[in-house]
Amino acid sequence: TTVTVTATNANGCSKTSDAFTTTERPAMTKPVITGASSYCPGGSVTLTATAGFTSYLWSNGMTGSSITVSSPGNYTVTVTNANGCSIASDAKSVTPYAATAITTQPASITIRRNVAASISVVATAAGSPTYQWYRGSSGDISNPVTSGGTSASLSVGTSQKGTYRYWVRVGSTTCPTSTVNSITAVVTVTN
Repeated sequence: TTVTVTATNANGCSKTSDAFTTTERPAMTKPVITGASSYCPGGSVTLTATAGFTSYLWSNGMTGSSITVSSPGNYTVTVTNANGCSIASDAKSVTPYAATAITTQPASITIRRNVAASISVVATAAGSPTYQWYRGSSGDISNPVTSGGTSASLSVGTSQKGTYRYWVRVGSTTCPTSTVNSITAVVTVTN
């Protein structure tokens, strides 16, 4: 746009300036935040804003085109271009996956010799729960059950009288490091 200015003094004399041109800067486009919306317990997620701006200021006070966050919340970024114009992004919501949890522990049982029975666990996990049963006391992983030991229920039974201990470690298909150990279930075999 070409603009001139005409000024008039108190005596009624006027003078018009030389023409000058104004240029409208193009409208800025909002930056877009990309990155995962969820993270595993104890983990983090990297958020990245659209490239090409001279500065980035995130809603948590961090700077740079990418940030790593490990707290839930709604994150925005304000960017500034080479002309000094700024614009803020839409919010990006970040939430943690729920930690793996056992809602029903395996119960101790008493059975007779040569009678099959089962012990089981009920659990929740990000994605789907995974299971590994072990013989022994909870936390001892030296003796995993190799046959049928990777489901929520474990078939138990023997021809020998005695006391047998089992426990299960529950994990997550989405967050493999999110695991929880059950209590020890005692299986007592009688005549």
